[in-house]
Amino acid sequence: MTIGMFAAAAALSLLGLYIHHRTRMLRMRKTLRDAQASGLAISKDGNIDAEITFASMLQEEERKGRRFEGKQARFMELMRLVSEGPKTIAEIRFLFEEGMEPVIRPDGIVYIPAIENEHMYMEGELDLLEEDLDSYVAAGFIKEQKAA
Repeated sequence: MTIGMFAAAAALSLLGLYIHHRTRMLRMRKTLRDAQASGLAISKDGNIDAEITFASMLQEEERKGRRFEGKQARFMELMRLVSEGPKTIAEIRFLFEEGMEPVIRPDGIVYIPAIENEHMYMEGELDLLEEDLDSYVAAGFIKEQKAA
């Protein structure tokens, strides 16, 4: 009797885990489809291509005739910063808010290490930590870039 109860409890637990996993996977697929419809570009390796994603999202905004808002707008801004690099201290702070880990080169250029930014690597670069940002700016190591 006790073994039967344990077997039934185990079967119900496994069924609950299966249903939870399946629901989560369906939700993830829907989110990915929605993101791709908004312009998300994924490479053959399964990585987000920031440059193509940003361009696609710009086209989607133009097509709809209105700007993205909320999470979509923040994601679009993040894709712009990853592909173009941050040009102001406020943009670097935005990267930290979004959980990104920028790198600072010896020449003071800050960028996000990503596949499309491999060409920006320079010997001697350091991980930029949020607590070091103000001291680097005060020392003149990080300068705001002029708009091109």
